[in-house]
Amino acid sequence: MSDSIKSSVSGYGLVFKRVMKDTNISIEAKALYSYLSAYAGADESSFPSVSLIKHELNIGKQRYQRARKELEQIGYLKVTRKQNGNIYGSNLYTVMHEPRRVDSRPVDTQPVEFQSVDNQPTTINSSTINSITNNSLTINTSATDVTRERFEEWWKLYDKKLDKKKSI
Repeated sequence: MSDSIKSSVSGYGLVFKRVMKDTNISIEAKALYSYLSAYAGADESSFPSVSLIKHELNIGKQRYQRARKELEQIGYLKVTRKQNGNIYGSNLYTVMHEPRRVDSRPVDTQPVEFQSVDNQPTTINSSTINSITNNSLTINTSATDVTRERFEEWWKLYDKKLDKKKSI
């Protein structure tokens, strides 16, 4: 007899609490987000057909479109059409866990004024401050500071203090 437990449940998804607590989106949008997250699993993308989504959520076309548009506008969902040869295939749904607002304002049709670029200063890319080395040093330093602060808090609470240097 095996000691392992076998589960007949297949498929899973991560539904972030932030999305469920967001009062700016409707229950239908939350349901669609949860559904697409379940299809995505550990990945962020899924591609169920519109007819399957409508059938399994028991909603109509307008309700689906309204929920999808709402998620896209707030930035929880990005939808791209997959192309199969010369015809469009299914939609690729990418679920975002942090809202990324989509600006749906129309593009200005005013002509751009011509400006001379002769007198513009030149940027030297090699002397940029935000290099990979500088960013990683900042992250490591802040992580070390946090660790040091946590140790100090712990040390204040510890009742059997012998030698602080040995503890570090």
